[in-house]
Amino acid sequence: MRLAKDGGASSERTTLDDAPDDSGDDVPDEISDFSNLRSILSASDTQDAYCRSPTYYDFTGRGKGWTVKYTVEGEDRYLILVPHPNLRSALLVFFPFVTTYSQLIDRVRHLSRFRKFLARYDKVLLARIEEEIANQVLKHEDCASLGLKRFEEKLLDWIYPSYDLCVESLLSPRGAQFSKYRNKINKFREQGINVVLARDMRPREFCRAIAKVNANWIRTKVKGGILSRENITESELTAVLKAPYRALVRASKTLESDIDGIFLKRENDYIAFSLWETPSKWDTAPSFASMTSSYEPGLSEYLYRCTAEHVKDQYRYICVGGSETASLDRFKRKFAPARVRTLRTIELLVQADRAKPPRQRREIKLWLLPKTVLWIWRRSGSRRSQLST
Repeated sequence: MRLAKDGGASSERTTLDDAPDDSGDDVPDEISDFSNLRSILSASDTQDAYCRSPTYYDFTGRGKGWTVKYTVEGEDRYLILVPHPNLRSALLVFFPFVTTYSQLIDRVRHLSRFRKFLARYDKVLLARIEEEIANQVLKHEDCASLGLKRFEEKLLDWIYPSYDLCVESLLSPRGAQFSKYRNKINKFREQGINVVLARDMRPREFCRAIAKVNANWIRTKVKGGILSRENITESELTAVLKAPYRALVRASKTLESDIDGIFLKRENDYIAFSLWETPSKWDTAPSFASMTSSYEPGLSEYLYRCTAEHVKDQYRYICVGGSETASLDRFKRKFAPARVRTLRTIELLVQADRAKPPRQRREIKLWLLPKTVLWIWRRSGSRRSQLST
């Protein structure tokens, strides 16, 4: 999107446990421009549209991330690492070139080279792993020695399955299951709502529209008590909820050419927006941000319908991702998804001093009682910060 101008398999078999003391010093390459991921990910064979989306990594990592390169049969392949957006001192590792459990095992072994870098984080999480692959890895004989353990995802958008919606079904809904959808769409067609193309907007107007819809959405949620949290003020909560959409505005500036979208405008007010990436190789458009300003019945359905209208000439499917809540998952399932992906998270234990007996670390904490109290307080703060994007 160009806004209008403003006036493989590794041969090594070293596990993270038995790696030599002088290993693990490698440092991943920092991503200075997420646009560079386009050429890297163009060779990805994952079926998960988000995992091959530069915008998704930029959005999730809030503009920060790293790559780890490895070679398979002479071809360069990559892991993508980004900070967890909601969990303090946690790192997410994505595998856009992994399609089997054996490949994932080899990639984890390859990560032993970066052990000291990974040890900077309290948690290292292998993200968006296909459920079948995750189950096989967790049953593997080397699972324990590699430091892999099951992790229950409670924060990110794959708590519930990721869905690909059929564009044709959104445009020409047939059958009784879509009767309510058809009625809601017809209602909004009669209201004279304008559809504004993101590429036609000036940068300032684009940013203002996102901020306006986001602010109204937060106000609606907080007013209804849906986003209330203990031990956090409303202003702190609002700041946390605005953060991803500030990152979205920044990403739209750095990844302009591959981002498209629409805004719905009623009279002088923006009431919804939908943004997606426009990959050239695949038949699925990853829709990484859709938001309405209120709970007005039918508005979300109408936004999906308008999105389908604008991608129909290029794509057969729209990936709307997964959900953090059961209610959002129910809403997405109403559209009879054409493709469903159940994803899992696996934790990788890679403390720098992992070889030390755990009892020694506990004794040190007991000797330093004031620091223990401070540690507990910080952990409590970390839990308070664990809000969903």
